[in-house]
Amino acid sequence: LMGVSASFGVDYDPAAGVAGNDHDAVATKTATQGSGHGFTVKLSHDSGLTVGAGQENISSNSGNDAEAENVTAYALYTMGPVSVGYQGYYLNNGTQGTAGSTAAGADYSGDAIGIAFNVNDNVSIGYQKVSETQEANAIPTDTDSTLASTRDIKSLSAAYSTGGMTMSIQQTDTDNYTFAAAGSELDTETVQVTLSFAF
Repeated sequence: LMGVSASFGVDYDPAAGVAGNDHDAVATKTATQGSGHGFTVKLSHDSGLTVGAGQENISSNSGNDAEAENVTAYALYTMGPVSVGYQGYYLNNGTQGTAGSTAAGADYSGDAIGIAFNVNDNVSIGYQKVSETQEANAIPTDTDSTLASTRDIKSLSAAYSTGGMTMSIQQTDTDNYTFAAAGSELDTETVQVTLSFAF
């Protein structure tokens, strides 16, 4: 309609905390998690702009735990050989951590930005950056409670294709990849080279 294409999806699970794929089985809810539902929506315009969002909720089966909620939204714009995208998310785990396991109930939020450029029919390059925050996790009567911590991921990639062969290289630098407290951060650097053939 007026250059806009829309798509959406809806899902419902009566026992969201149970893993299984037997369509003949009757799943039993876990002690803490009840039913779950989610939806996604995407709008694409002829101008090259695409936006989308998604949300999922899991209800409490115990009556004591809060509902878990996961929300995300993104925008992607493509103009000729250049694509630029942005995405943000928020995850509310709905449960509080227990003694000795401070990350179990932590909530997370973050955003990401990426840009890709097709130099020509054979060469493409891209850059991505992700910033995430593990929210403060207060656990009553427990000394394991933690303050908020952040993690930053930066990645630079390049790919070359000719015929049925593609060679790509990607370097990723991660600051504080374990969401450690200040003074205990651990940074990593990864370089990955991939060579693939299509027959």
